[in-house]
Order: sequence, then structure tokens, then C-alpha cells
Amino acid sequence: PSTSAAHPSLLSIFLLLITFAAFSFCRNASPSNDLPLPGNGILNPSSKYQRSRHSKYPSDHPFYHWQYFYLNNQSHFYAFCYHAAYGGSYEGFYTLLAEVTPESSAQQLFRFPVQDVSLSSAKLDMKAESLGFHVKMNDPDTITLSGRMQGNSSQYFAGNERKDASWDVELERVYGYYGQDLFEWLDEHWVPIIQWNTYGHYSRIKQGRLVINGQEITLDDSWIAYADMNWGGSFPAPPQEHHGEHDDQYAWGWYRVAIPAKNEAESFALIAGMGLTNTDSGVLKSMYGKFADVHLNGKDHVELRQVVVRNGSIFETTASSTNDGKVIRFDVERSDWTVIKDAYGEAKFPLRQVLTMETHTYLMVLEFTSTEKEYNRLLFPFADYIFSDFEGLGVTCHVKVTNKLSGEAIRDQVVHTAGLEYGYKYDVKLPPV
Repeated sequence: PSTSAAHPSLLSIFLLLITFAAFSFCRNASPSNDLPLPGNGILNPSSKYQRSRHSKYPSDHPFYHWQYFYLNNQSHFYAFCYHAAYGGSYEGFYTLLAEVTPESSAQQLFRFPVQDVSLSSAKLDMKAESLGFHVKMNDPDTITLSGRMQGNSSQYFAGNERKDASWDVELERVYGYYGQDLFEWLDEHWVPIIQWNTYGHYSRIKQGRLVINGQEITLDDSWIAYADMNWGGSFPAPPQEHHGEHDDQYAWGWYRVAIPAKNEAESFALIAGMGLTNTDSGVLKSMYGKFADVHLNGKDHVELRQVVVRNGSIFETTASSTNDGKVIRFDVERSDWTVIKDAYGEAKFPLRQVLTMETHTYLMVLEFTSTEKEYNRLLFPFADYIFSDFEGLGVTCHVKVTNKLSGEAIRDQVVHTAGLEYGYKYDVKLPPV
């Protein structure tokens, strides 16, 4: 069942409960001792949940808001991001195009004055009309996006390509999920970290065209789409004593699988994300958030939310929710690490990630494997630093979903169209401010 956004007073009570419970639970508390998170999130959130929250955050603190999309068929993947960053030396409106094709992986990032973009505080409507960029939600399930880029523009900021590009796309949402509604007030008034709304994580393309260097691609029903948004006042980061060092735990992971079918009842869609960050907020030194929405078919789906709060070795407390009994396991194992060197320095990220989620009824294991050529290093300038997000599109994923009660293998399938990310903050050679 879906829930509406919780009232601030309820969230204050919840915060007190979390803090109190932290002193009551041992560091290695078992999953059966998880505190309950109220509700399960919001399915197919209406346009108001995709609004800007900028006015809700402290005016003297940097803030960001972006809309992200990617479109794909079986062999070509294109990602777009419209990113407004307020405050700090990297303030600006950034537009990103990234692509992974059989020929190459490449990206380009442009920077404009942040005053060029406007955001609605009532609904999904983000536009920079003078630049040709616009994203809006026309009705509960229709999203349109448009944009244009000139490769030789003086606003070019970073990347490894310079191409002319334009796009006009209309999406029809099939499944969407917003699992962090419960935490909005806490994020605005206490620890302004990162919020995530996967409002169109499995979408169909109603119509669209993409033109790159004069070559037009018609987006027909063989293409599908993904839509989400992020906002907040900081990115996942390690403790200050780790500054300048890579700690592979203080990062975010993003996992997306969509297996369309002509009969939507036979389709499969999964979105999951998790991120660990230092909070510098007194009693709670770190927070590890995990969220997922899995549509097994046209009628059965599983939602999972889990938050782990810690104070070093003193305590660790977990709170969770699911629409299927309880969260027994929700974790990721990362391996096959690779090191790359590019214009921004040296970076390390995993080519293999195994996501495991277990509830009362279901065991879901997704093994993502990838190669370096399927990645782009997406750059997110903010405040006085740049966050690196290593995004693989068109990676391989072995999907195994089992009904534990009946023993039925609901899905055992290998796909080559999955999405995978590993993002973290560390010292890089920064482009000019």
C-alpha cells in the first residue's frame, strides 16, 4: 500500500525513536530487531512529488536539483541530465548527454548561469527556454523532455566528446516509485544529504526523436525509458579523517533492470539504490539508506526500504519496511575492481556488483557484470567539489527471483540492457571554475 508524505511532527517522533533505539541496540543487531519504518513509499507519484524543494532548505547552504533520464533499445543507450546547482564556486545550470553504443562510450557536459533555469515548487516543470531545455509532467503518467546542444559552444565544461545534439521525447510511465517521502522533513531541517525519487523508472516511449551530429534516430516502441530526480545539500562522503582517500563503502550504488513484454503482465522492472554517507550530525555519525521497487509482473510487486544509522563502534540501529512481511536481507557485494586514469585523475570502481534482497516471500539475487567500455564518468559539480558517478549502461545482469514459500523460480534470466552505477566523492583534477 502507498502512503502520503508524513507530517513533520510524526517525523520528529520517528527521529527521537531512532536516536533512543540507537542506545538500546547492540552494534550487530539482527534483522529481526529492525525498527519499523511507517508506510512503504508512494507508487507512481503524482507531479507534485517531482517539484523543487529549494525554498525548504536553508538559504545559506548549497543546494542541487536534477532531472535524469535514459533511453535505450537493445544496443544503444542515451542519458540526459538537467542539473541546477545553487551556491558555491560551481554554481550553475549543467546539461549532460552521455551515450553507450556498440561503437563507443562518450559524454559531454555544458555549464550555464543558474539563473537561466526555472524550477516549479508545485509540480514537475523545469525549463531553460532560452537554451532549449524543458522537462514537464503533462498528466499523471506523461512526461516530456526536450533539449539541444552545440558541441563548439563556449559553455562546454567537461567530457570526452563535442557533438551537436537535440531531442524531443514523450514518455508514458508504466511504473514509478518514491521511497523517501518519509525523510523529506529530516533532510530539510536536520541532515541535508541526498533525496531520490524514481518516479518513472520503467517507462515507454510514446514518440520521440534524437538527432546527433545531423543523424536522426526515431524512437519507436522498441525503445524504453527511465526517469528519476535527485536533490539535497550534499553527496555521499567519507568521514573527514578519510579526506583524499578512497573508502569504497562511502559511495552510492544504482541498479536498474527493465525487461519489457508486449503483454505488460509479463514484464519485469526493478530499481534499487543504496548510499552510505558521513553525516557530521553529532550522535549519528553515518547513515546508510537503501530503497527498491520490484515489479515481478503486472500485479505482484515488492517495495523495500532500509536505513542504518551508526556512531562508529558505539552503536548501530536499523529501521526497515516492506509490503511483504519484513526485510530479511538487503545488501550488495562488490568485486572485480578496476582502476582507470583519465583527465580527472585516477579512479577505482567495481565491474561486478551482486545485489541481494530477501523478504518474507521472495529471494531476489541480481548479479551485474560489466566492462570498462560500458561506462562513462558522469560529473556532478556542486559547491566546491565534483562528485564522480561511474555509470554503466547496457551491462549484463543475471536476474534470479524465487518464491521461497512455493519454491517457484519466478525469473531466471540473463539480460544485457541493465544499468549500474558506483559513485563517490574524492580528490580529482577539477575543470576550471
